[in-house]
Amino acid sequence: MSPSRDQPDDRVLVAIRTDQSEFHVAGTRHGYRCSECSCDLSVAPAGQRFLKENPHVPILCVDCAIAAKPDRMEAAPGAIDELIADRLRRARRHQHN
Repeated sequence: MSPSRDQPDDRVLVAIRTDQSEFHVAGTRHGYRCSECSCDLSVAPAGQRFLKENPHVPILCVDCAIAAKPDRMEAAPGAIDELIADRLRRARRHQHN
């Protein structure tokens, strides 16, 4: 649902930190910055389209998005899966050490 002209748009796009990602979906681009902490972010193609269609929507890393507790969030497709996969890989590596 699009915000009305009288209501501010409080949406954010949540993306994975570039340094937390070991793989990306085809077409993922780097060089985005978190609107809060300025960390490097990677955005999948669907997230890029969302930002192109909604250039006023801030992009946040997962940590900043959780801290901000917005009413709604649009996660960049693939970002959550990448974060989960990264955490699972780290846990497996830790078990083997």
